[in-house]
Amino acid sequence: MFQWPLGWLSDRFDRRLIILAGNLTGMAVAAVFFALLAGGHGVPTSVLAFILGGALMPLYSVCLAEVNDRIDGSEMIATASSFVLIYGVGSAVGPVAAGLVIGQAGPSGLFLFMAVTLGLFAAFDALHIRFWTQTATGDKRGYVPTPCTSHAVLPLHAHCPDQADGEAAPA
Repeated sequence: MFQWPLGWLSDRFDRRLIILAGNLTGMAVAAVFFALLAGGHGVPTSVLAFILGGALMPLYSVCLAEVNDRIDGSEMIATASSFVLIYGVGSAVGPVAAGLVIGQAGPSGLFLFMAVTLGLFAAFDALHIRFWTQTATGDKRGYVPTPCTSHAVLPLHAHCPDQADGEAAPA
């Protein structure tokens, strides 16, 4: 739900601030979740989950855009590989670490773990903002929509300029 507006904002403003805002929002919502669940209070989970997901889900894309703005085209494959590797390590280590916290703090420990982790990410973001220069808005690469299918089938599309020879497929 927030992917488009946060992506749009990150194209116009410093992406690092968008990342920081997402981490801080996620940290605050996770902390509220933890406090309410640990205190035994009823929680309006739908609203909090919507805000939490809205703040966190776009971060991968915005972080990837920030990285891609800072690298040369020849570094794209190595950078993408490293990005996916780091994401994979987090996907493997995160649930184990969260499970340890949940084991000690109970079910609300998941949100404690999320709040602490997002706090660490926010601290890193703050250092990044402090010590690295902002990508100039003119240097940012714009969004290019791509189909959810292989590019190899594009010539088969009736309106494609590189249309394949032969008869059209039956409708």
